[in-house]
Amino acid sequence: MKTNPLQVLVVVTFLAGWLAGCAPSVASPTAPHNGIATDVTGTLTAIALPDPTSAPPASATPASPSQVWSCYTCGGDTLWKLDSTGSHLLKLPFSMGAFYGYSPVRDQLLMAHRFPDHGAGPGNVSVSDLSLFDMATGEVSELVPDKVVEAYWAPDGQQLAYILATDKSYEIHWRDGNGVDTTLVADVSFTWSVAPSGHSVAFTRESGYGLGASPGLFAVSVPSGEVVPLSEADKGGVGSTVDQPIWSTSSDEVIFSLWGGEDTRTILARADGSDTFDLNLDPSMSDEAWFTPTIPRILWTPDGDHLLTMPAAGNSGMGGPGPLVLFRLDRSRHQLTDGRLLGETMDLIGWDVPGHSVWVISESGTPERLWLPDA
Repeated sequence: MKTNPLQVLVVVTFLAGWLAGCAPSVASPTAPHNGIATDVTGTLTAIALPDPTSAPPASATPASPSQVWSCYTCGGDTLWKLDSTGSHLLKLPFSMGAFYGYSPVRDQLLMAHRFPDHGAGPGNVSVSDLSLFDMATGEVSELVPDKVVEAYWAPDGQQLAYILATDKSYEIHWRDGNGVDTTLVADVSFTWSVAPSGHSVAFTRESGYGLGASPGLFAVSVPSGEVVPLSEADKGGVGSTVDQPIWSTSSDEVIFSLWGGEDTRTILARADGSDTFDLNLDPSMSDEAWFTPTIPRILWTPDGDHLLTMPAAGNSGMGGPGPLVLFRLDRSRHQLTDGRLLGETMDLIGWDVPGHSVWVISESGTPERLWLPDA
């Protein structure tokens, strides 16, 4: 990792209220509705913007990958292209209902084409269709007509996972590159993520959604469907829609952050279920303004030994920027230690070049690349 000081960057985002976000909501009967199209004749419109990226370190780093981004589950007709030249606003020829991700392999958006305007399942959670938008041709392809809660691309950019509402449950489905659809597991909630290996999905079962199963954190094998219990912690429907179990790059560990309720802690679990423990903050850091057990946002660095985090401290609870802190992970002591304040931001988009730079949101509301300290 990189060690020289970084000038504090204050970033105010247009994603106001992320900290106060909650689990998927019950549908509003007055929400707008967009009809499904089989082909979109309009093209994406790129709007030129100044590049606000910070200066890269002197040492050579890998090139920034090109990606397309919008906030998870957000709708509308705009999104961002993020690449080595900066951030560029794109305008879609239609208004999508919810954004679930972009595959650079297929150059396609995974999305709900219609706005989630009705509920389904035992918790009456908002649902819609699941569709693909081809960035090159403008074609919209409907994969699932209705009752989809959320979805993610698999790391290979060809396969995908989604949560389907049924009358009695919510199920994680896996769809391979040939369109073969498999039900992996039922009675799931909506804090979930696909492992970097693509071989496992971490998910929660939470109280408050009318599920029959006991709460906790679990992992399900994509090839076999075997479910492994990882923790008995109950998220209870609190937190944010962007909350995820955070996988290590090696896919053998998962970090799970509980926040927004009475049970506030960060859990580390082996993905095979062999060990689980709470991560505590090194008490030697207790005088720091960002010292709090509430850590909603976490990125695991590629070396596996550091976490880039956003503790819920500073002005973040009042709609202002929050601290961006890099911790060292000390597994032997079950601690986060050697915390270093790198700056302030309202939210993290995610990695640009993993271990070297991240995307955040600038004061003007545009995504901005932030380089981590030089090694």
